[in-house]
Amino acid sequence: MVQVTIFSGNRMQLEYYFVEAERFIRLRGLPREKSRKVRLLDHCYVFERIIHESVFICGANSRKRHGVRAAIETSGLGNHSLDSLSFRLWDWKNLDQEMMRVRGQEDGENDLHLERPGFRSDTLYPEIFGIREPWVLLLSRVAILGKEKDAAEGDDASNCISLKEFIGRAKTLEDYINNLPLPSLENIQSELDHEVIENMLNAMQNALAVYFYRRIHDVDASLLQQRVLEVLDRLRRCEHRDSIVVYSSAGFIWPAFIAACEAKDPLVHASFSNWFVNSARRSGLSCFTETLANIQQIWQEKTCSNEKSITWLDLMKSTVPLQQIF
Repeated sequence: MVQVTIFSGNRMQLEYYFVEAERFIRLRGLPREKSRKVRLLDHCYVFERIIHESVFICGANSRKRHGVRAAIETSGLGNHSLDSLSFRLWDWKNLDQEMMRVRGQEDGENDLHLERPGFRSDTLYPEIFGIREPWVLLLSRVAILGKEKDAAEGDDASNCISLKEFIGRAKTLEDYINNLPLPSLENIQSELDHEVIENMLNAMQNALAVYFYRRIHDVDASLLQQRVLEVLDRLRRCEHRDSIVVYSSAGFIWPAFIAACEAKDPLVHASFSNWFVNSARRSGLSCFTETLANIQQIWQEKTCSNEKSITWLDLMKSTVPLQQIF
């Protein structure tokens, strides 16, 4: 239902289906032995959910989420979850060291939202999405740290971490994101597949850095333009080499959205617009058109604000139509 909602353009129900999927997995999936089919479905859920959490601000503590959390807790099955029942910060001391920790089967399968750092040899993210698990885990960490920042800036900051802890964790994530190596693609025999995947991974990693600097440090967009251009260049290379891969995958929307929102040059705006228009036309998916409409609204708002340090997050908090980004 999440996939149907995404591709049909009925975005208002997306949050509901994600939370219901979480309830189903925690109550019916985590307590059982996982077959390969179950693990594939779990990986698909986690990847899509973390992408959703990275751009979903409003309603993060909604009544629906609290209700599902209470249902899991009262069922007695919550102890099968090795992560918290809400997106929370995991207390790490040395992320580099902990990312190299080998995770056992139970740890890897029941840490639903990748709350704990560690290496899992049998992860299925490369097989399904072409993305390594450390990228997904880092996106989860940044999204959660961003939620911590929002909470600290809100009315009730009593349960938030200290400024010292926040800065320390942000620095750790920054170092890891900037030194995250691209995976070896030696096992990919096809030259075309090799080039497409390499460009896709490069776009994803540059977009992750843009997301981090804007979400956590609110860095001025002018300092991020090189990474924005790199994302655009890599997306166009993928499009040029194998347009079917790009137009048939909504997974390319996230890096395109994150980078396009920070673009300052009107010519770059036009290039991103063309990419979204081509993707919508060739794929027939309305999500590309809707995302472009949101991006164009963000560009317009920035222009009206004389390019002050305003982000899509600011607009999302104050503008109802932007509450469902893509």
